[in-house]
Amino acid sequence: MLLGLAVLAGCAEKQPAWQRPVLPVAPHSIERTNDRAVATAVTPVNSLPLDGMVGQVNGHAIYANTVLKDLEPTFERLSQSERPRVFRELAREAIIRRLNTIVTERLFIAEAERDLNAQEMAYLRHLVDERRKELLRKLGGGSVMVAEEEAKRRYDKTLDEMLEDYRSELLVSRLMALKIDPKIHIRRKDVEKYYHENAAEFNAPPKRTLRLILAHSGMADEIERELKAGKPFIEIASNPRYNARQPEKGGIYVEDEAGEVFFNDDAINKAVLALREGEHTGRVTIGGQPAWVYVDKLTESVNKSLREAQLEIEQILFRQQKQRLTLQYREELLARGSYTSIEEMTDRVLAIVIARYTRNEAVAGQ
Repeated sequence: MLLGLAVLAGCAEKQPAWQRPVLPVAPHSIERTNDRAVATAVTPVNSLPLDGMVGQVNGHAIYANTVLKDLEPTFERLSQSERPRVFRELAREAIIRRLNTIVTERLFIAEAERDLNAQEMAYLRHLVDERRKELLRKLGGGSVMVAEEEAKRRYDKTLDEMLEDYRSELLVSRLMALKIDPKIHIRRKDVEKYYHENAAEFNAPPKRTLRLILAHSGMADEIERELKAGKPFIEIASNPRYNARQPEKGGIYVEDEAGEVFFNDDAINKAVLALREGEHTGRVTIGGQPAWVYVDKLTESVNKSLREAQLEIEQILFRQQKQRLTLQYREELLARGSYTSIEEMTDRVLAIVIARYTRNEAVAGQ
């Protein structure tokens, strides 16, 4: 999801704006360069350098290696497993997703920077400086060299990249707090509506996944010995020598089924309802054959009143509204932002990928 919206949607807690990281910025530093130089320095496709510029966002360069970082293992695997035409299509899709993320992040960061006054900018520098001291202490015991090595080993980033990520998180978090959060309103009737429309979520009976061993003729005593010796139920249920019922599926009988009646025998049903997850019955008779029933999974019942569920529902509705409003704001920034078209940048990066990961020169035209 673009712009780390999965994380945005999870930030229901009202923390102070400068303390609430909202966007996990992808591992890259924002290249700052002269606008005039950026406008004229896009690298021709046919030269294909990995450090070549493929486009810009608000005058800040986007380089090929920034786009390809983290995608290269995927391209390596796909180039070996897929036909050239399929590889090209999958690579294009991955590049488009990555470029959309980069462009959106940089538009948000630029917007956030424009909103800062001198005092706020100074405070931001202070926070980043404190973060640097913290990283040096935690990663290197005060040594820059050790901290750099540890950052590379743990996170595959330099200290500067980690600090740039932190700075971006603070900026976008503040932007969200100013531009998005004030527009979010959770009404009582919306909470009630969600509760009633999702009644099963808040008032659900217990559900069970059951496995069954239905013994082959003459195997009941051996099965019982194996169970008493501690052999895993699923292992026995998966053995066609022992189990006459779906051994290829581990004797699965029902999955996530609610209710209290599973068999045409009240005594067996009562025994099953008394079991906890991971327990099985003793020997019973089902359809005239010796059998054992095992509770593979037990989901406890849920019974929440509207009052008990209110906070949870408010957080859900908060995340939904925040995601919708953030997407709208993103569209506004894209509409008025200055950046090289995604299609043009995709073509440039794809040319590099095709040249690097395929042996067949004809691939580029397939």
